[in-house]
Amino acid sequence: MTASERAAQINAVSGTRELAEGWLAWTLIEEDASYWAEYGVHTGDDLDTYLAFATYVEVYKDINDIKPPGLDWRERSAQGWREAYENLENL
Repeated sequence: MTASERAAQINAVSGTRELAEGWLAWTLIEEDASYWAEYGVHTGDDLDTYLAFATYVEVYKDINDIKPPGLDWRERSAQGWREAYENLENL
């Protein structure tokens, strides 16, 4: 599966969700292959890893008020990044 196909798959189950107080619009993931190629993301697995990494960075930033320095999304698998941000949340 390509990154574009995986993005379309994720977008198909995302979208807009109704909350008790109104509507919360979820950001849809870019589906253009050339967009992802600029980040070195080519496969669906790459995209899952990149998105898990992006979540880790946001959780880290929320906790520490800065982005973590010198990381590359390719350093871990998607599961590795998920475990890393779950560990941050449990601190």
